[in-house]
Amino acid sequence: MKHFRCIVVFCTATQPALECILPLGSKVKEIVEPVAPLFSALRRVTLHRLGDRSDEDISNRMADCRQALCVVNTRSHARTLATISQADPDSFHLSALMCPMHRVITLDQIRSRLANGSECRVVSTQLIEAGVDMDFPVVFSASTGLDSIIQAAGRCNREGKRSAEDSPVYLFQPENQALRGWFRRVEEITHMVEQNCEDLLSPEAIRQYYELRYVIFGSKGELDKLCILDRIQVGYRELLFPFRTIGEEFQLIDDFSRAIVIPYDETARGLLRQAKKMPHVGFLSRKLQPYVVSVPPYLFDAYVKAGWLECVQDTIWHLVEERGYDLRYGLMPVNDEMKVMIV
Repeated sequence: MKHFRCIVVFCTATQPALECILPLGSKVKEIVEPVAPLFSALRRVTLHRLGDRSDEDISNRMADCRQALCVVNTRSHARTLATISQADPDSFHLSALMCPMHRVITLDQIRSRLANGSECRVVSTQLIEAGVDMDFPVVFSASTGLDSIIQAAGRCNREGKRSAEDSPVYLFQPENQALRGWFRRVEEITHMVEQNCEDLLSPEAIRQYYELRYVIFGSKGELDKLCILDRIQVGYRELLFPFRTIGEEFQLIDDFSRAIVIPYDETARGLLRQAKKMPHVGFLSRKLQPYVVSVPPYLFDAYVKAGWLECVQDTIWHLVEERGYDLRYGLMPVNDEMKVMIV
């Protein structure tokens, strides 16, 4: 931006506090000012804090709603809540333990019910926050990072057909659901922001949240773990940049997961039969993507050890255990111990 006279436009509900991390001399300017009155005019929801709540309490509150969404932090928690409401024919479950084709079908059912006003109660992980255009009259959100809370709130009164007062977003602290790693750190930062900002959906709260993230994560070296900026500085005067090394090492999202193909429908089963007869199956990988569930290596190893998976051509592992996949929950754990391991 500084050297090439270019302009970068950011458009997001949770604008990062970029002044803290951009090079000295970079100018950050809002396209539409002032921001605070604009946020107030476009406000579509009202945030309510419920405090500590049990899974049974949240399930009962959702049951009292004709249409509602509950967004939680982990796949195991989503499954627990969905299990409580499994007797409800109007309840749905969404998580990354469901293969993409399964999720697409479920999302279509949810959209249809929302459109015609039918009863619809959904428990989902944060996958519903990005790129899923849905409008619920009520949203419940488990405590987490402020950016995720705001994204979850974006599924409530999305089309602006109701007043903010009639569009509640309930923020709750799940009981017996201790967060770990990233989830715990960003939740702690959100609690720090709450000490200074009564309105968690305000621009000021968002600014403080990101500033604290940069300070805390920066002090721990988490903003640039691979020291990419330092590598660029070494040879920048001679324009000697290690682009290949950076390209090979850097990933926007760390992904060390293993893929499991789910024989979800006849198309998936047909592709697997085809793969078993072919000497090279590389070109089938793309066709099988709608039927893949990705799991951490330790879970993958547990499925292999239990004999639930079979390998085709040393590259494609697919589920062979019939009880290993459920049409409500997706990929099932081998045993109770694995239920705790799924996050």
